[in-house]
Amino acid sequence: MSFQGPASADLANVTTLNQAFLEALAGNDPGIAVPASIAERLRELGGERRTRLARAPFLLMAVGEDDPVRWLDMPRRPRTGDLLRTSAIATQAGTRIAAATVAYLWQLSRANPYAARVVSGASLDWCEQLAGAPLYEVVDFALNEPGLLSLRFAGDSGFWDRLLTAGTSSEKTVRRAARICAVQTLLTRSAGQRYQRLASAACALPAPPSRVADRELS
Repeated sequence: MSFQGPASADLANVTTLNQAFLEALAGNDPGIAVPASIAERLRELGGERRTRLARAPFLLMAVGEDDPVRWLDMPRRPRTGDLLRTSAIATQAGTRIAAATVAYLWQLSRANPYAARVVSGASLDWCEQLAGAPLYEVVDFALNEPGLLSLRFAGDSGFWDRLLTAGTSSEKTVRRAARICAVQTLLTRSAGQRYQRLASAACALPAPPSRVADRELS
């Protein structure tokens, strides 16, 4: 069975979020967890190369998609009561980007969870969990959860070496090959991390509502 990937409008939103993320990094936002060595290389990118990087067909940042236990706690968190009057961390650009990213993934997960998986590496279970929550609750959680936003695969210098060199090349074929490799890494490694974590934390997780989508994807 074929699955519909991200539409051009979905990828346009990915680019916009990536641009905001890179701008926040350039401004040394304290709300973003990024290794110093990679952060320095990202800040040194020229405007054209930064634009090419932002156009990668996936989110350069992560919002804890590979941490199911963290997100299972969301429904139990007390709400702030007013999204416009949140905690102090909401004044940081990184926190606002996290909220926008989560809201985008919420919308995409409701419309096309397979596309959400491609752009974020999230499991279909996570996409279903996110889509099933009220939007207000999702955004409120993102605005008040410290350290939610981080650089994707921050500990993998090889991944970022390829993305920051070939992935920002002026040669379209070189850039495309690097992006394909990055997406493959995103999908395969994220799935592997998820299954390893589930094995150790299974007692804390409820049974997923359905495995049909997982079987169709495999």
